[in-house]
Amino acid sequence: MHTPGTTAVRPAAARNAPAPAAVVLGPLGLFTSFAVVGGLFGAAGLASGNIALRVSGRTDTGRGRALVGLLLPLAAIAVSAMA
Repeated sequence: MHTPGTTAVRPAAARNAPAPAAVVLGPLGLFTSFAVVGGLFGAAGLASGNIALRVSGRTDTGRGRALVGLLLPLAAIAVSAMA
């Protein structure tokens, strides 16, 4: 129950845990995409971003991070494929 004058805290189940993982794996994959490892980090980030986007639809949290977690790994996979 929310008491006036206090800040509301979301329950742990409402947080979007895959979103930060996707945001970390995306740039990591992008920075290492000139090596073969970048595509692997990109694939893991893409999977995490996809899961985070689905979770954000249910919980209304982390949608922006989930989108970044989808776009950066896609760029990492593309750069890795070109390299």
